[in-house]
Amino acid sequence: MDISVEQVSFLMPRILRICGRLHMVGASTLVNNFGPDGELMVRQWLRRFGFWRGKEMRKGHMSLGLPINVETLMKNWDSAASFHLEEKWKTEAYFSPYNVKTPSKRDEGGCPMSDPWIENDFWQWGHVLCDELHIQIARGYHPDAVVVIPVCIMKREDRCEFNWVMPPDARKPEPIDPYPGQDVLNDWKINNEKDKAVKCLRRSMRVAAARSYFLWEVLSEYRPMEAVTVFNRIMKEWAASRATALKKEIESNGWGTDANSLLSYYDYPYEIVWGINKEVKPNGIEIEVSYCPFAETWGWLGGLNSMQPYCENCYSVMSSNGNPKLTANVLKCKTRGDKNCLIHIKKAD
Repeated sequence: MDISVEQVSFLMPRILRICGRLHMVGASTLVNNFGPDGELMVRQWLRRFGFWRGKEMRKGHMSLGLPINVETLMKNWDSAASFHLEEKWKTEAYFSPYNVKTPSKRDEGGCPMSDPWIENDFWQWGHVLCDELHIQIARGYHPDAVVVIPVCIMKREDRCEFNWVMPPDARKPEPIDPYPGQDVLNDWKINNEKDKAVKCLRRSMRVAAARSYFLWEVLSEYRPMEAVTVFNRIMKEWAASRATALKKEIESNGWGTDANSLLSYYDYPYEIVWGINKEVKPNGIEIEVSYCPFAETWGWLGGLNSMQPYCENCYSVMSSNGNPKLTANVLKCKTRGDKNCLIHIKKAD
């Protein structure tokens, strides 16, 4: 499927809003169920996830032979999150190897992740994500790097201002070994604009997968007896929230609501990033998935089998909430040990 930078600029805000919904559902559930322990779990979730992201970017940038400094970090982000900001940054941002300042204005869509937080008065724990996540990304990327956010949308201000800094005499950090089977250079080397767009989206999906994994990791460590039940509930509520948002988008754009249209306009870019073989049938579609960036990432992190609740809930809840006439069944799944995934989305009997 052809893809352009312009299409990524359309897709990425949707993806960021999905991530915002997971944080909102996950953090609310942990805090409401476990009180102060839940608050600590939210922070641990964000810290581990952020530190992992920083290290993955260091790994990728080193594979390209780039210097590890904050200018490299911000100009070569792991996801496509900054695509819609690049033009503004040409005139409004400041870049140097050891000091970078990047603004994100609320009224210009600077932080799509915060959209569901603002809609639901989720200010405090949205702000916690801003603080906890970004400092750990900086530290994972370079042990001497830091970031401060003196102005923040989640403090009810009109923009975010990020200031990334590190000392000019900082030593080059240690390289990080790739995961078994991970081709780091291929993931980061850009051959043309289309290649850039696809690879940015693929990395964005790996980031999304890691976000859900580290939630599970923290739950399983802090509340092992309740972890499966709570994680399953979070995955189900998150899928329902995504489905509601997708349904509104479908209705406002006049997109179709049959099974094939649902896949084409799905909030994650299945037809671009996933390796799928789709067969359209009279009553729906059958999708065989040979490559899944979520399963790939969960496998790297050692949590593939534990992530079954995501797959068990996302397709069924997204389909039925997006269109009550549809049902979805996951007949095979990589999280169960199958080589490929097999999903049926069809009209309800």
